[in-house]
Formats: sequence, structure tokens, C-alpha cells
Amino acid sequence: DVELVSAVALVRVVAQQNEAAIQLYERLRGLRPKSVVVLNNLASLLGEQPGKTAEALRYINGAIDIAGPQPALLDTKGTILLFDGRPREAVTCLESAVSDVNADPRFHFHLALAYDRVGQAEKARGALKKAYQGKLQDQILTTVDRQMLAELERKLSLK
Repeated sequence: DVELVSAVALVRVVAQQNEAAIQLYERLRGLRPKSVVVLNNLASLLGEQPGKTAEALRYINGAIDIAGPQPALLDTKGTILLFDGRPREAVTCLESAVSDVNADPRFHFHLALAYDRVGQAEKARGALKKAYQGKLQDQILTTVDRQMLAELERKLSLK
């Protein structure tokens, strides 16, 4: 049952059981190879794994090919580019992801990380403030996101 496997995969993500979630999303990709949600979630999880960014980029680029440059997909791609050591490219994707006034606060947070990595501390502070104004603290963050947020807050002296 595809819906059941999808639900269990999401539970694994929330429980920070990333390896189990990756296995389930890979199974789902076999069942639904053109599912944008599956490709996005798999890319997001793989992007946080050392040595897996090229594979993650293939999946997110596939999702963008199917659905177009949607904000959530651009956020995932920008975050993967950050993990791949390409912050300038990440800034471009993430600025597009936050262009909507109702952008997810996590997108602003990821943009703050990218700005910080290219040496634009003031822009990083501004993006992080927008993330908090959008209630970043109420969002589900991955373990890696929480670690990067703590580091960014210390670096920018926000907390």
C-alpha cells in the first residue's frame, strides 16, 4: 500500500530515523518514479548524507523537471547545494524559494545559511529574522538543520 508506506516514511523522518526513511522513499520511488513528493523527500534526506549530494541533486532536478521550479523544490535544491559546498548557487535557488510572501520559514533559514556561507552576514541576519517572524520555532527541523541553526545563531549573535 503506497499510502501506508508514505505515512511510515514520514513518521521515520519525524523520528529522525533517516536511514529507514531513505529505504522507504527508495521503495516508493520504485513504485512511483514520477512522484514529486517522493523525489523531493528522498533528495532532501540524501542531501544530508556525506557523499550523497550528487544523487540527491539528480532526484531534486528530476522533481523540478516534472513539476517546475516550485519554492519547496528550490529550497531542497538550494540546501543540497549548500551541503555540496556550492553556496553561491544555493543563494540563487533559495532567493527564488523565498520570493513568495508566504514562504515557509525554513526556506528563509536555509537562505540565511547560504548568505552566511558567502560572507553576507547582514543578509544572513535579515533572512534568519524573517524565518523567526514566520515561526521557524514551530516547524519540524532535521537534526542537521537544528545543528546548523544553533551554529548560525551563535555566529550571528542572535541567541
